[in-house]
Amino acid sequence: MLIVGIVLVLVAAALITRSALAISRANWTRLPAWTNPVHEPRGARALRAAGAGLAVLGGTLAGRTIGYWSVLLILAAFLGLAVVHVTHNRRVAGAPPQE
Repeated sequence: MLIVGIVLVLVAAALITRSALAISRANWTRLPAWTNPVHEPRGARALRAAGAGLAVLGGTLAGRTIGYWSVLLILAAFLGLAVVHVTHNRRVAGAPPQE
């Protein structure tokens, strides 16, 4: 079950990162950390929800073998989201304002 869990976490990471990239492309202002962005493309929330569910499922399946280390697998699935948000916010911070 360890391999299945890791594969599910990798698929989850791809879905979550794809959702973050779609949101990043749709917004030209800073992405807020704790609220919804101004523009959220159709399907971005569904991708993020599916990715979160798969990450938890994969972590749970892998947890039967690796124990509490599976929590790191779940957190790793969201690493792409954090990288995309930080990169986007740094890029728009130096850009001239758009209307």
